[in-house]
Amino acid sequence: MKWKKARKKPLYVQNEAQDSLDLTKSAFELFFVILMLFFVLVFIFTVCFRIVTFEKKNNGKLRTYSFVSSHGVETFQKGQIVSVDSGVKVTAGEIVALEGETIRIGRDGENAVNCVTYQDKRYFSNEELEEALPGLTVPKGYVLLDGDITRSEELRVGEMVRQEYVIGEARFLIYPFSLFGKEPDAIRNV
Repeated sequence: MKWKKARKKPLYVQNEAQDSLDLTKSAFELFFVILMLFFVLVFIFTVCFRIVTFEKKNNGKLRTYSFVSSHGVETFQKGQIVSVDSGVKVTAGEIVALEGETIRIGRDGENAVNCVTYQDKRYFSNEELEEALPGLTVPKGYVLLDGDITRSEELRVGEMVRQEYVIGEARFLIYPFSLFGKEPDAIRNV
């Protein structure tokens, strides 16, 4: 039997229609599975983890980093990158000083700050800060975060944050893509 005659037979037309229907059904099932997987991932990252973006100066350049933050912090350590719930939004920062540690004002040393925000007020000098914090020490129950989000080269701002507002710590970076999946310590090596 020739090909043209076979195409005209009802069995061939019926099989062709069934194949088309099966292909459409398979494509829909694949789309549905991908969609469900997307929603499961979104659920996991919103319930178990949080994605936080912050800016930090590295080598004099302001860079944006995004990381996945876990819920809760077991212990506080200097240099640890944490997420903070400010009541308005979730922000991030690096711990510069722990409770009881001395705050250094000025650009002359590592982890020194030019300005400290404490209880919604900014202090720009040792004298102002000593009035609020005798001995220039981080009060009990607080940590000093590097709030280096200003675009000025001269001003490095630190922010006193109550430990109870620290809601998580950085687990791995997702942006910039060159650091994707690496631990937060990779930021220091950039």
